[in-house]
Amino acid sequence: ILNPTLFTSDGGFAYQISNVGADGDNNASPSASKLRLFEDGVELNPAHSVHDDIRSLGKGRFSHWGNNLILSASDNSNPKTNGRKYTYTLNGGSQVIANPNSGSNGTGVQINLAKGISDGGFAYQIPDVVAGGDSNAAPTASKLRLFENGIELNPGHSVHSDIRTLGKGRFSHWGNSLIISASDNTDPRTNGKKYVYTLDGTTPAATANTALPSPPANVNTTTGPIGYASVNGLTTGGQGGKTITVTTLADLKNALQSTETMIVQISGTIRSSGPTLLYVQSNKSVLGLKGAMLEGISLSVYGQHNVIIRNIISKNSLTYSNIIIKEGSHHVWVDHCDLSSTLLANDWTTYDGLLDVGDGSDFVTLSWNKLHDSHIPVLIGFSDT
Repeated sequence: ILNPTLFTSDGGFAYQISNVGADGDNNASPSASKLRLFEDGVELNPAHSVHDDIRSLGKGRFSHWGNNLILSASDNSNPKTNGRKYTYTLNGGSQVIANPNSGSNGTGVQINLAKGISDGGFAYQIPDVVAGGDSNAAPTASKLRLFENGIELNPGHSVHSDIRTLGKGRFSHWGNSLIISASDNTDPRTNGKKYVYTLDGTTPAATANTALPSPPANVNTTTGPIGYASVNGLTTGGQGGKTITVTTLADLKNALQSTETMIVQISGTIRSSGPTLLYVQSNKSVLGLKGAMLEGISLSVYGQHNVIIRNIISKNSLTYSNIIIKEGSHHVWVDHCDLSSTLLANDWTTYDGLLDVGDGSDFVTLSWNKLHDSHIPVLIGFSDT
């Protein structure tokens, strides 16, 4: 746990704390750090950020530089005084998720969302939930903890206007009412997620179901593509070539841009600190191993064929869309990928779209992918497609 009293202002939204851990980024290795940073259990991004961007843009950007950490809060508040807990891991550890064995009854109290009404923007109000909430005289009195599918939402005690305009799990227990927003800014009354609360400091049973969509029982996606990419049986990816596993950006770039037929397996999280466009050559299978994530990296299939991209989590691709298929590419299959960006209110420029297909591309299958938290998630058809 980082000691907030040790934070010093680094200008703008940036705050610095020294002696966090060695092996941070440096001029020779600008993406060397494996540090992951969490704010009240929710992972902050993007890592390896340019320090000027942390100061001027903030919004959770951070950099582990040398043995120092330069960070910004998710809402650009002062991390010294905003009351949140900042933790980090250096070994690929995960964010803190509700402990399924904690709590007096292991379930918490489920919120009746049928009573929920829109409070404007991303905010929804549920009246008569429970007494003991905040008030003008005591704006942080509530002890209520709110969970969405077993994952704790934060920050509590949020200003109501921030819940409306920013959302992303912000909530307020005000009087005996609850004003909430979903983690992905969907409508909590209809998004199918379970919302529960506790008042005694416990955590409810984790019920998270973040799995990607599953195909019907009569569809077998393990043996080959379905849909347009299956036409003429020409989408086999790297079948017949060698299989390699990559863990670094440099190795990933070299593998994807090789002209060899190849199965490229991605292990762990590979991040880039700035806009990064990787060109995928023909006859490639790009497969994520369990939990594999690309951050700040765009996979681009330009004028290529016989490409398979599967089982990859891709987030926060700067400047370019997460996956782009264009310039006459054909027989491409994108399957079981999770594509997202950090959705910033009224910001349409930091991140582009998530998945683009156009410019003469043909025989493309997009199957069982999850796209979320983006102003422009999908673009099908451009440049006279």
